[in-house]
Amino acid sequence: MSFQKSSINELDSLARGALNERFNEELDKVLANIYDPNTDPKKERSVTLVIKIKPNDRRSQATLTLSAKCALAPAMPVATDLFMQKDYKTGRVIATEVTAEIPGQIGLDGQTTEPKTAQL
Repeated sequence: MSFQKSSINELDSLARGALNERFNEELDKVLANIYDPNTDPKKERSVTLVIKIKPNDRRSQATLTLSAKCALAPAMPVATDLFMQKDYKTGRVIATEVTAEIPGQIGLDGQTTEPKTAQL
């Protein structure tokens, strides 16, 4: 059985250019993820294009479905150190983040720095 050459012979012509558009959207996400300083620069990213073709029962027509998706590097975890103490009057634990500022220090803008605390 011989078939006529398909008029769909280039990826950029599929679905009136939708595949290229979807690819470009996913590629933009990958490039933004690579440039994000909160992600690991050594992790591999990918763009996957999927083309599905589902024929009807008589094989006279088919539905072509295009999709694109990307796999990105996750954000790296952020760690900080806490000073912890217990308020024996209330029984609650108080946590203060360790920072370079000294509590009560006056900055160049004249503002006094106070530690941010959380009571647990």
